[in-house]
Amino acid sequence: MKASRRRLGHGVAVVAIMAVCLAQKHDEWAIQNAQIGPDSPIEVRAGSSYDAHAMYPVPDGPLFPLKAKVEWSIAPAVKGISIDAKTGKINVKAGVPHGSTATVHANVNHGQRKLKAKLYVYRTEENPLIGNWRVDQKMACGATEEMKAPESRRFPVNGLQWKFHVDRQFWIGGER
Repeated sequence: MKASRRRLGHGVAVVAIMAVCLAQKHDEWAIQNAQIGPDSPIEVRAGSSYDAHAMYPVPDGPLFPLKAKVEWSIAPAVKGISIDAKTGKINVKAGVPHGSTATVHANVNHGQRKLKAKLYVYRTEENPLIGNWRVDQKMACGATEEMKAPESRRFPVNGLQWKFHVDRQFWIGGER
């Protein structure tokens, strides 16, 4: 009876050690594949803020928050742009000029991994297209402003998401 208890206790310890090793491998993978998100590059309208996070990708899914200690900074320093070193909250004052750039740095687990992402500041009065856009399926017709569905086209634009970036790049994608 004592021998079987000893074997059982030994087996539980081995399983516990294996579980810890697998968790560490997962954490190492997440850290090695981490990035700053949820958007990269980061685009912030002058006079607003953005919450940066250290994140890691999952297959066929969104980015997940990285469970690690992260210290945030911005370099080079730009007057009117600041970041909270503990939370990653970026604040851009209203007077920061359109087109200003900086680099956001994230120091993960005291230097285990160093991440960076480009930060662009924009002003909607300078470029009103920057941001996310969507084509609605309804359109007004005639003087009554009655809504009707548009005719089918070879390349339908309905339901597509359009995103225009500060660096003059754009992205068009479908809804899921």
